[in-house]
Order: sequence, then structure tokens, then C-alpha cells
Amino acid sequence: MNATATLNDGTITAQQTKHTGFALAKMLLEYGVEYIFGIPGGQTLPLYDASYAYREELKHLLFRDERSAGHAACAYSRISGKLGVCDATVGPGATNLPSALGEALNSSTPMIAIVGEHPVPWVNKVEYGRASQGIDQIGMLKHVCKKVIYVPTQECLPELVRTAFLEATSGRPGPVALVIPADVFRQEGAPANMDVYIDPSLNHFPSRRSAPDPYDVKRAAQLLREAKRPVMLIGGGALVSGAMQAARELAEQLSMPVVYTITGKGTIPDDHNLNMGVVGIFANAPSAEAALREADLVFLVGNKSSQSSSFAWTLPRAEQKVVHLDIDPAEVGRIFRTDVGLVGDAKLGLEGLLNALPGADGTGVDFEWLAQLRGGKAAWEEKKAKLFAINAKPIQPYRVMGALNAVLDLEDILVCDAGFASGWGALYYSQRSP
Repeated sequence: MNATATLNDGTITAQQTKHTGFALAKMLLEYGVEYIFGIPGGQTLPLYDASYAYREELKHLLFRDERSAGHAACAYSRISGKLGVCDATVGPGATNLPSALGEALNSSTPMIAIVGEHPVPWVNKVEYGRASQGIDQIGMLKHVCKKVIYVPTQECLPELVRTAFLEATSGRPGPVALVIPADVFRQEGAPANMDVYIDPSLNHFPSRRSAPDPYDVKRAAQLLREAKRPVMLIGGGALVSGAMQAARELAEQLSMPVVYTITGKGTIPDDHNLNMGVVGIFANAPSAEAALREADLVFLVGNKSSQSSSFAWTLPRAEQKVVHLDIDPAEVGRIFRTDVGLVGDAKLGLEGLLNALPGADGTGVDFEWLAQLRGGKAAWEEKKAKLFAINAKPIQPYRVMGALNAVLDLEDILVCDAGFASGWGALYYSQRSP
């Protein structure tokens, strides 16, 4: 198609499209998708036809392989707040996606992977290479996706695309694979009056917010009010929820120290006087560990209690009270005995606690203990400043992080690899915005 296609409202007819790829592209555009990351294959060419036709609005970014495309889509979601979309063809294209999809699943990052598949009539021939490059893609993708959706007919496409966006953005967000067979993708025209409407509430995340039970909120508020040494342990779920302001307000109202996991970094600025730093095996500020070990109540927010932040599941201890707020009911109380579980969106849950604590001013907190924690943080900051100045050869990670602190601004983005690199970034980089 040489001319740029024109979007229309309502239905799409056989005269307005060449094949299913155009119907899919139209829906992606109406969901606000601006970019697709991927590499073409024969089974997914209809998507490329359509993205070229809509190239002014829907930009395809070509990558060298699907692994990088998947990671780019995941990163785009985390940075932009919009869904990242990637594509991969059947067989070796699909098998390149799991590392990116697994990262998105573990970090609760919504994204959609459009995956090509052999024609529907070949369904019994894909095993053991009877069909070239044929494997059980759906079985493989189920292990690294929140949901895998197979599109058996063109007529099913609109409903299943809506389902994909709903699954990716609601509840605990995550990656969704939309698997489209080649014959369905290539099917010309469109059924009469095929309704390709979209649900505009699904073009961001979280798209569906649920608040914790009010009774549980009251119980949690009472425990927080009575605690002498409460500590808020923030995980990545708080950032996904956009709970930054609510977390800060609750911490300030209760004079409650805050520590965070690597993925929770940035929820509250590192230079805030209640932020004691990152805690865990891979990145551990002494002031943060002291706060967590000495607390009489640990308030977990958007935290899945991994081996790192819990020190191999030894903290919180049995004698420490625990309040756990998480969107995923399977996480609440899964590992640690929990005095009050709050199942719901982190932002709504924190706002509910603020409303349940009128007049609370944190005067019940052990301020001598708080002063000791702040002293420990100040000592740690002094030590970091000395580490940043070490001019040894070969260059040390501390020196690198110190240099980055000096040149990066609030809106700049620091990307760290997994393992030690993420620990260095979390521990030594001073982050003052999400």
C-alpha cells in the first residue's frame, strides 16, 4: 500500500483494509500505541504492511533480533507509562523473546508481544519440526507471560486484543503474548461490520484500581498509630502504581523511616530525611538495614519479599509486626506471618491509610531511635563521598557512580544491568525523582 492509510471511527469494512494486519494496526493506534519494536518474518508481514501504511502515526523500530526488541518494549513501558509492543515471527523469533518477557513478568511491567504462528490447519504438525520451525510456542510463552492469547479467527481479533490490553494493565500488570496464525493474519478484507472498538481506559496502567477492604485499612492504621519504631519497606509495586506522593505523605505524617528495594528506588527522594536507603543482599545501606532490623512494625508496600530485601527470608522476624499492602492477593502473607493484609492498589491503599489517620502526627515514634538512624545515614553519606573520590586504577564502581551523580540531572535515565551493576546503581546513585 503506497499511500498512508486514513484512520476512521467505528467499524472497519472489507473495502477499507487489505487484511487482518490493518485491523490490528487500527486497534493499536486507537489504544495510543506509537511504537512497535521488532524484526519481520513471513508470518507477521501483514503487521508490517499496516505499520507502513500508518507510518506517520505508528512507527516500527527495527532491531537486530527479538531479544533486544523485547527488552526495548519492556523499558519503554517502564519509562513512558504506556504499553510497550514488540513483535516476533514463528519459531526462532518467538524463542528469542522469553528473557525480555521473563523480566517483564518478574517486574510487573505490562507489555504486549505480537507473535506469529503457523496456519491454523497445521496445528497438529508443529511438534518436532514437522512444520518448519514449529514448536509448542504457547506452552513455552506461558512460563514467561501473565497471559498467552491465541487468535483462531479474524472475527475474534477485536475481542482478544481488548483482552490482551486488559490483562496487561489490570491487577498485577505483566506481559501478554498475542499469538496470531499466519492464515488469520493474511486473511483479506474483514467481516461485515467487524467492530474494532477499543476501551480507552486500557491505554495506561494501572487501568483498573481496587482499594483494600476498609475494615483492614482501619486495623492497619491502628497498628501504625501504636508502633514506636515503624518502617515502610517499599518495593517496585509502589512505582508501578504511581504511589510516590501518597507514600511520602504517609511517611511524613507518621515520622516513619522508609527503606526500599532496588526496584522501589525513587519512590521517595534519596535526600529525604526519612529515607534511610536501599536494603538487601545486593545493595545495602547500613542505615537502612538498621532501620529494618530494629523496627517493631514493618509495613511492606508493593513488595514481593524476595531473597534480597528479606536477607534470605530472615527479615521481618516473627516478633516484628507486619502490615502488607499489595495488588496481588497471592503475595500478601505468602512468606511472612502478616498481622494485617491489605489487598489492593498501592496508591489507593496508602491514600486510604492517610484518610484513616486523621490527626496522626507521629508523636508516638521513638525519636531517639529516629535520630540514631539519621546519624547513621549521615555517616554513610560521608563514607560514600570518600569512596567517590578514590582515584585508583583500575577504576572502581564507586568512582563511576560518583561521576554520574555529578553530571546526571533529574530527568536523566540511568540503566543498570542485572547483578552487581544494579546493586551499585541502587546503593551509590542518588536518585531524587522516580
